[in-house]
Amino acid sequence: MKRWSLISFIFLGMMASAWASDDTASAPPDTPRAILVRSQDQNTLEVRLSKNIFRTEYREEWHTHPHYGDHHSGHDASTWYETYQDQEQYCHEVEYWVSEPYWDTETYQEWHCESDGHCHWIWRTRPVMRYRQVRKVRCEWLWRTVTKVRLRTFEELHSHTVAVQVYDRTVEKQVRIVMPPEAQLQTGETETLSVAFDGERVLLRPSSNFYVYREVSREEQRNEVLITLGLGTLDSEEYGKTSISGLRLEGEFDQATLHLVDEKPSYRVNTQYYLDVVDEEGKAIVSNAAIPLDEAKAPFRTFSLPLVPGQGKLGPFVSDYLKGYIDYTLRLKVIRHSILFEGGKVEFVIETKRKGVLDNGAFSHPSIGDFRLVREGGNFYLKLLDTKAGQEKVNVQYSLKIHRKIFWVSDHVVGRAQWNSDGTQEMTYLLRKGESNLLAAGLRENMEKKTTYYVRLRVLRESPYLWFE
Repeated sequence: MKRWSLISFIFLGMMASAWASDDTASAPPDTPRAILVRSQDQNTLEVRLSKNIFRTEYREEWHTHPHYGDHHSGHDASTWYETYQDQEQYCHEVEYWVSEPYWDTETYQEWHCESDGHCHWIWRTRPVMRYRQVRKVRCEWLWRTVTKVRLRTFEELHSHTVAVQVYDRTVEKQVRIVMPPEAQLQTGETETLSVAFDGERVLLRPSSNFYVYREVSREEQRNEVLITLGLGTLDSEEYGKTSISGLRLEGEFDQATLHLVDEKPSYRVNTQYYLDVVDEEGKAIVSNAAIPLDEAKAPFRTFSLPLVPGQGKLGPFVSDYLKGYIDYTLRLKVIRHSILFEGGKVEFVIETKRKGVLDNGAFSHPSIGDFRLVREGGNFYLKLLDTKAGQEKVNVQYSLKIHRKIFWVSDHVVGRAQWNSDGTQEMTYLLRKGESNLLAAGLRENMEKKTTYYVRLRVLRESPYLWFE
């Protein structure tokens, strides 16, 4: 009996394997999706898609499982007792105490008078509510692992009902896609279209950097599908004022620079930029300057152009140097043309202001250079270079002190001077009494060689366009 059971098991196992292999082998290769690439002068695309359809069948399959246990005496050899682990709940008794009420009686004395007027004390009883502690037990249900024994048969252990995917048929679709005639591609440009077939419907997803597409019509005849696409539209608000960021003017004079970023350089959109810069008196410093597209840098379309007369591609439009102490108004006019816009055009103006404020850092220590006391031909000269001495709207005052150290005085003043700037950047003064300059007039004594002199210069700049925190 054991040998027959084993042989039957092997035979059924071979049949199950044969069924499974037949199901797999009978399904032909299909093409449920494809990527189509469109290039120049290609307005029609075709592809043949196929999808294998499967159905679910439930079959009895035999599998080998190890089994342990003793054969049940008096029964078929294919039946045995088997031990297994199982989880069961059990009651775990927990002891607790509660306060429980009960009724009791108590005796008490009461003053009682008879009908004859004789009074005396008598004993009486009455019920009273009392409380006592009572022990109780409750169950806490817990889980534990127990070993059990069950009677198993060959069929229960080896026979299983499983769901099998069986090849049913193959559905094919000849897909033809017609592109809109106005969506022309130039040399080297390509677009991709992702086509998928789920057995019932053809799904189309175009991907393009030049146009937006929408499905206009779909015609289906048996195994053929004709999809006609038309041009979609771009959101005019997305390509409006919010698409331009970072419009600002930095620096002054030969360092003046215009900055802006266009975050919508995609699709077939022709964009033109025109700049006007007006000062606080209404004078146009830059008038209708066309910003060239070839000056844009990545990422997006980023511009950083000099606004200096005669410099760069905007130089011919700049009539004067931009000065940091003047309030300027920047007006950027943007005109976008595209067949993807409703009406074919989007036009808007962005305006921003630059408050006239000078850069404090440029007027501090770095602005003073070549400050030294030199001796030439027996005479002492003070040399000074102030790179910001000629700045308009800024008043400059210099205070000079020359001193030396002697034995009885730690700080002996040799001369003092204070004067206002006349706009001269490079200054040289002869330090000798009787000379016609402000520094020589402030000398108390002539300077001598082989003597160490200390010179301190204090520079005071005043302007409403310099800001200090």
